Amino acid sequence: MQNQMQFHGQQPHNGGNPALLNLLPNSGHQTDLNHLWTQLQELSQLLSVNRESAAKLVQKADEAKARTAPEEGGTHLRDAQHENNDDLQSQNRILRKENATLLAENEDLSSLVNDYESVLEKVLEGLRIFIHEQSISTINIHQSYASQLAIERQVNADLRQEAAEFQARLAKLGAFLRMAHENESSLGPDIVIEELKAENMALRDALGVRLKEM
Repeated sequence: MQNQMQFHGQQPHNGGNPALLNLLPNSGHQTDLNHLWTQLQELSQLLSVNRESAAKLVQKADEAKARTAPEEGGTHLRDAQHENNDDLQSQNRILRKENATLLAENEDLSSLVNDYESVLEKVLEGLRIFIHEQSISTINIHQSYASQLAIERQVNADLRQEAAEFQARLAKLGAFLRMAHENESSLGPDIVIEELKAENMALRDALGVRLKEM
């Protein structure tokens, strides 16, 4: 028959289809989804065509059965009708056999479509979980980088502050040295030296530098 679909090579129910159940979100998950969606559409089209073919076969079988009803007439007419009925019954058996085959294929297709839909739902659920986890990971990375950047900025600011204070102390020390030089004629050397030592010790304490034992 022209309407009979060549789908006998397809494995029905496929035992849960372990190859499909192993689909996980990875670098090729988009290709897997596209292939799965294409297969699902093709199976749906085959299922629709087989249902239409089955309906037509049932209609032809009913018409053939109706034509086999006994009619009144002569002996010659009854003989011709008998031969015609035999042909119709033979065609009816063929049609019913093809109809049964199509119905079985429809059941296999329906089961296969259900399997593909179940696998597609699992793949989509896995993708949703994967995207959610990736989003959380990205947010955590951004927060970690922002925290580290804030710490580095604070350390840099502290170092700049310490450098500025150190420069100010050096400038102050230079001013004291100039003052000592200017007052060298009026003050005794011992007094100037003691003042410089005291200032030097204060600066070292402020900078955290320990004096070596002489």
